[in-house]
Amino acid sequence: MYSMCGSPDDSRSVFDALRKKNLFQWNAVISSYSRNELYHNVLEMFVKMITESGLLPDNFTFPCVVKACAGVSEVQVGLAVHGLVVKTRLVEDVFVSNALVSFYGTHGSVSDALRVFKIMPERNLVSWNSMIRVFSDNGLSEECFLLLGQMMEKDDEIAFTPDVATLATVLPVCAREREIGVGKGVHGLAMKLSLDKEVVVNNALMDMYSKCGCINDAQVIFKLNNNKNVVSWNTMVGGFSAAGDIHKTFDLLRQMLAGGGDLRADEVTILNAVPVCFEESVLPNLKELHCYSLKQEFVHNNELVANAFVASYAKCGSLSYAHRVFCSIRSKTVNSWNALIGGYSQSSDPRLSLDAYFQMKSSGLLPDLFTVCSLLSACSQIKSLKLGKEVHGLIIRNRLERDSFVYISLLSLYIHCGELSTAHVLFDAMEDKTLVSWNTMVNGYLQNGFPERALSLFRQMVLYGVQPCEISMMSVFGACSLLPDVIWVFGHHADSVSPGDVGLEEEAQDDDRGYGVSGVSRVNRVGRWAQPITFLDIHECDTFTMCVFCFPTSSVIPLHDHPEMTVFSKILYGSLHVKAYDWVEPPCIITHDKSQARLAKLVTDKVITPQSELPVLYPKTGGNLHCFTALTPCAVLDILTPPYNESAGRSCSYYMDYPFSTFALEEGVKSVEGKEDEYAWLVQIDTPDELHMRPGSYTGPTIQV
Repeated sequence: MYSMCGSPDDSRSVFDALRKKNLFQWNAVISSYSRNELYHNVLEMFVKMITESGLLPDNFTFPCVVKACAGVSEVQVGLAVHGLVVKTRLVEDVFVSNALVSFYGTHGSVSDALRVFKIMPERNLVSWNSMIRVFSDNGLSEECFLLLGQMMEKDDEIAFTPDVATLATVLPVCAREREIGVGKGVHGLAMKLSLDKEVVVNNALMDMYSKCGCINDAQVIFKLNNNKNVVSWNTMVGGFSAAGDIHKTFDLLRQMLAGGGDLRADEVTILNAVPVCFEESVLPNLKELHCYSLKQEFVHNNELVANAFVASYAKCGSLSYAHRVFCSIRSKTVNSWNALIGGYSQSSDPRLSLDAYFQMKSSGLLPDLFTVCSLLSACSQIKSLKLGKEVHGLIIRNRLERDSFVYISLLSLYIHCGELSTAHVLFDAMEDKTLVSWNTMVNGYLQNGFPERALSLFRQMVLYGVQPCEISMMSVFGACSLLPDVIWVFGHHADSVSPGDVGLEEEAQDDDRGYGVSGVSRVNRVGRWAQPITFLDIHECDTFTMCVFCFPTSSVIPLHDHPEMTVFSKILYGSLHVKAYDWVEPPCIITHDKSQARLAKLVTDKVITPQSELPVLYPKTGGNLHCFTALTPCAVLDILTPPYNESAGRSCSYYMDYPFSTFALEEGVKSVEGKEDEYAWLVQIDTPDELHMRPGSYTGPTIQV
């Protein structure tokens, strides 16, 4: 009774008064401590029971003891208890084994947890949920999803039906990994099992949709929930805040505050809402939030809340308010100083972060990783190599140089200050070079005007087996100013680009409309303008444009030019016929029917597939004028640098090609006797009315340049 009422001390008093104690009574007091999370007391009573009573623990004792070992991080004691479990032949008990699975998972011993799970002769729903949570807590999302499937399927029959605990474990994994597809599948499962209205599952669904960028779906779930608790409101406030929607964040917050009853905003609400306040225009909203927090005494009683306001006031440009809140913190920790230093480093006056650090130092606190990264950011912004080197010395003295984030911050500092040789020495000293470190160094050379070194480093990166990032490498192509080696870079990199990398799924081949290589002329005659071509704009800037063209079978982009431009065309799937010309130099022009026909040389007339060599068009050569004809459904990733720009003289012109023999040669035009098939006359035409293109929705990764 005392145990169930949350009074383990009274339970212990009754226990101590007993002259002779049996196993049931020992288990009762151990369970009392365990239920109230007094884990040291659990272990104390367990030792007493073993050494004083002579009784052996049973399948009720061990789960409490194993849970206590996990709760106080007593790994060695837990291993000893596991040995005792084996000795007492209770390893096959489902309750004991469930506790052991959770114990090993808590301490990151996934293989040991899985070993216990696999040898269990009998598993219940808790067993499966425990193992799924082990995978979830240790970042093994794929294993988590696979185990969920195994749990539900056994010889084509449902083995175990997921419950609230199962879904509440899997959905946060979907949110963390941004696995919206799996998340929607779990949502469907929840609806099928009528668990979607459970408040815990409902909140997890909102969190999943919010973190996967589907804030509207999260809002629909929130509105349909008739059993909202404070977690529901906090999740939705956090979702709007993370999406950067200041108006919806504060509208919902005001609704929450006006709701009355037991519902009120707590510290988590404030911590979720504050991050959306990061610019001067939202300073009034931040002050509104601050006033409420002061009234509820959140700022004085919760360091995290105070730190959040310090950082946000600094980001909003109100440095005086940031300093005022900081001064109100009674017991300042390293995190408090980091909030001020980090806020200053992102403000209009980054030097203040250095002043704040010296004050922190005088208070006797040592810097941590966040401190030095903020200081390095400030030094980079003001381009102070002298101060940056002092921070570097501070990092060495405090033995923080091994951290990858610190390394990246140091590289950025020296790159911004033009000290590329020092940056490269640091880069070479890195034991485990990450993709971010390679990209930082490559872009550092580009920013400082050394494209050849950047490309040389890129080659090293490939040789070391580091898979380049599609998005980061697009920045390299734009910054390299069309060095010849860029062709090698993109050619190597494009081989690994798949439809999925740009958000596409390969379309099914349409055999009834595919005409093969020999039927190109038939395609041009019969189905030339049959269906619209879909274009997906990926990125556009002054340096380059990137898009994807999705062709239905028989669709055509007619002959057109690319003045003073270089074009990379990577076919992602399907078969495409390419016909390309270069202008003959010097220009050879004749007049025909009030139009001018200019002589061009045929460069390409072939079918390309994803396995073909990367087609590249140069400003003067390589087939600067081309025509695309789809033999099957296909998609082409097109990169143009520099992009079309009419004001700069780079407008797109369309042409009709005529065989060389079509027009009589005028005086002064050289004969091409015997090579007539290699030449054609091109006559400029208006944009064809039959050329149908429609915009599509790009769903791939965002370009960051």
